[in-house]
Amino acid sequence: MIKAGDVILVKNRGLFGYVIRKATHSPYDHIGIFSSARDIIEATPKGVFKTNIDKYVNHNCIVWRLKREYNLNNGVAVVFAEKEIGESYDFLQIFRILFKFIFKTKRNDGNSRWTCSELVAEAYNAGGVKVKDINLDYATPGTFWRSGLFEAVA
Repeated sequence: MIKAGDVILVKNRGLFGYVIRKATHSPYDHIGIFSSARDIIEATPKGVFKTNIDKYVNHNCIVWRLKREYNLNNGVAVVFAEKEIGESYDFLQIFRILFKFIFKTKRNDGNSRWTCSELVAEAYNAGGVKVKDINLDYATPGTFWRSGLFEAVA
């Protein structure tokens, strides 16, 4: 059963998702964090908002949970993500990620805009877990997929 703090990794259809998957060497191009068994907090080009899991019924996706040996304060992680609802999407950061070798810039700590991966990584950091090898300046769904910290929810 899905619980708050679990993440969903999604393979979207379309060119934008395809480019993200190819550039990040990952089968997934989107990530969100569950705030309940049915609701996901996610950053999309429309901004940060809560959506129902039914949105992803016809998508190629996987639900992952942090392995038992890691201690995530799920409540703190979810509260962090919920506080960001209504914030804007960080389009510039997407281009920085895709072209990181050109820009070499870091995320501005005062920036209240998010990519999907930055939002989830910051929520996990707030909950006490630093996702392995995640540089918050260039977090992608692929860095979560490769982290080794998660297992599929049965």
